Amino acid sequence: MKEYIIKEGEGELLIHMTASNENYNISYDRGQLKFQNINKTYIIPKNLGHKVIYDKLDTLTNKNKYQVEDIRTLYRDTTPTDFGLSNKTDVSPGSKHISEEIIVGGINDYIPVVAPAGVNIYVNGNIVGSGTMIYNGDRVKFELIAPSTNGTNVDYNLRVGDISKNVSIQTTLQSGISLPTTLSDQSGGVNYTWDGKTFTTTGQFASALLDITTLGRKTGKIYLESKLISGSSFHTNSYGIQRKPTRYGNYHWGHTGNGNGGISVTMTYSSITYNVQRIIIDLDKAQLIVNDVLIGTLGGSGDIYFGMYDNTSGGTGVREFYFSPDEFIYPVPADATPWKF
Repeated sequence: MKEYIIKEGEGELLIHMTASNENYNISYDRGQLKFQNINKTYIIPKNLGHKVIYDKLDTLTNKNKYQVEDIRTLYRDTTPTDFGLSNKTDVSPGSKHISEEIIVGGINDYIPVVAPAGVNIYVNGNIVGSGTMIYNGDRVKFELIAPSTNGTNVDYNLRVGDISKNVSIQTTLQSGISLPTTLSDQSGGVNYTWDGKTFTTTGQFASALLDITTLGRKTGKIYLESKLISGSSFHTNSYGIQRKPTRYGNYHWGHTGNGNGGISVTMTYSSITYNVQRIIIDLDKAQLIVNDVLIGTLGGSGDIYFGMYDNTSGGTGVREFYFSPDEFIYPVPADATPWKF
């Protein structure tokens, strides 16, 4: 027979663990212990401080000796139901990835969810800090960021209670071609400057074009970002995609009027300064997408250029463009590749 003596101060509670139907079932729930048989139930609350639980040794030689036994440890279960988290391969540098959802189960006490710095942890849809305690029924996801360079691997150790998983994120060796930011010889106009990042217009129609498909980048999605610094009118410093121009000089986008003759899709967002736009050029569909909104599909056929334009005869303005992950404000979409890497 076992006897559990639960002491606090001068008082004590003696629970006999006998054979047959007198045996107590011991259960544990988030720090609370319950001793229960068909006749009696004893509940030891988790906050009943400084309780000591002994196992009395029932032998002739040890009848007056006691062995300390931490019953809470014996019955506490912090190993959740196993779960799977998949590795990611051949992803774009700097892209963001959400793990599979884990529904916590199989435990009887609170457990921590732990992730390294740079990983967002979502519990029931809310971002929480590493070490947050969770329980059965909670829904957990991890948000992981790919390395910022091609052909690179990073391992994340993610822990839920007593179960740890290593998740690997590997960027593609090379996705497409890293494009230059020097102007194409198809550009036209004289009243602007371009330094590889900043497009400044000084008061005349202009088309500053960057090569894409002429350099061998024929498929996939290209990602870049842009921000207007200043603009004297709504039409100064627009940007877009277009086909090859048919005339050169002081002309803006478009194949009619003062346009350069190339079929184009443009985004004129110049009235909002210091607002970063996320730009995707979908080469497979010949589409321009800005801030997840489809601006348009490019008609015609042939090479595609990225254009920066001054659509006014006298307006001035400054717009910046960001081409590589180390310049981006936002993560690269998982299905896209940076302009430059």
